Amino acid sequence: MTTKFLRHFFIISIMTVLAFIFVPTISVKAADAEPVHTNIDTSKKGGNQYITYKLTLDKTEVTDGRVVIGYNGDILELENDSQGIGFSEEDINTKKENGKELFSYAFVNDEKKSAGGTLITLKFKVKDEVFRQDTAIDTQIISINNEDEEVLGNTSLSDTFSAGKSKLKKPEISDITQSILGVYVSWKKDGDADGYYLYRSTSEKGEYVQVAKLSLLTTYLDLSVENRQTYYYKLVAYRGSGDKQDLSDESAPKSVTVKKFWGLFD
Repeated sequence: MTTKFLRHFFIISIMTVLAFIFVPTISVKAADAEPVHTNIDTSKKGGNQYITYKLTLDKTEVTDGRVVIGYNGDILELENDSQGIGFSEEDINTKKENGKELFSYAFVNDEKKSAGGTLITLKFKVKDEVFRQDTAIDTQIISINNEDEEVLGNTSLSDTFSAGKSKLKKPEISDITQSILGVYVSWKKDGDADGYYLYRSTSEKGEYVQVAKLSLLTTYLDLSVENRQTYYYKLVAYRGSGDKQDLSDESAPKSVTVKKFWGLFD
């Protein structure tokens, strides 16, 4: 059995044991961890937010390496992964530990290789229920070697970014007035909202009943009002539909008392 074979067997075999152990490391910024760098890109498609993580390697002679990437599985859902350089043997494992999702990658080449480019690309979808918050993807370089020479070892990188949808703002009824036909209620639109539910009650602290659902308009004419009656209105913004619909807090109530006007509302 050749020394090269034993080396390859050893590297791949211990991956399952070592890859998920975050040993004490030197924490550095990505730009300071040459020849390794990380990059995070965010994008949106169809109302969903996606995160693309890349681990790149400057052109360097290498023979083997081991990397572990950790992320919050309550926020990010891994959709796919890819490896860009290509080595003789590559091994991937995933594991959940202490609430963190871990993705491990090991590679070994038959002989030293002058390699450069993207080692790993991970594409995540931000989970639908997540509201905007900071999160991080942590990268631990266990070791990258060129035969017996350590190119980089015991180094951790951390990329922090914001993920998730913004919380809907609490709406505010800007104006409420009586007209000849009924009661006009108006408000300003929040760009994050798809529309609004308008509720009405005859008592400020009583039961409110939905009188309208509006997506494009920011004004509603309530025709079903009676003379000498005080009405209280509340507004709730919504985004999405069905089980995935988000609702804002209720607006403060605003009231109007309907009065006889040119013989109407008798």
